Amino acid sequence: VIRDDVFIGVRIGGVGYVHPADVVVADPSDDLALLQMEDAPALRPAELARASALEVGDPVLAIGNALGLGRTPTAAAGRLVAVHRSVRYGVGSGTVDLDGMIEAAAPIFAGDSGGPLVDATGRVIGVIVAGSDDTPCAPAAVCPLHLVYAIPIGTALAQIGYTGL
Repeated sequence: VIRDDVFIGVRIGGVGYVHPADVVVADPSDDLALLQMEDAPALRPAELARASALEVGDPVLAIGNALGLGRTPTAAAGRLVAVHRSVRYGVGSGTVDLDGMIEAAAPIFAGDSGGPLVDATGRVIGVIVAGSDDTPCAPAAVCPLHLVYAIPIGTALAQIGYTGL
């Protein structure tokens, strides 16, 4: 999603002024980037935690901004289902194999990818990359996806060359 020829901006809380941002490092093949905001108010960075410290059944919160339409981000409470899960995910007419994923049961929406998955203390444990659900949804209805798949934050940071965790 990150390209050299586009303006990158960050809107805090989904409303208000858009702060310009620079790409510090990016991994286009995994659609990950580390951004640095310019002229932004003093913000406290989120704490990070290793997903390996969690146990199945622990509470989590999935945060997203479906389709990035400028609305306020949403949060969905859930529970950790598995760590190191492998899943095959349909993308268009093909499939993608995701390995080493965190799996949680939390009702997110299509387009919430890129948002954080956090533990009960608010520490980021992963980056949401997919969701799925086998529950039928009425035609033209907007229905949540009940399973969340996230790249563990340590893996995501390592993929973009950041070794600070």
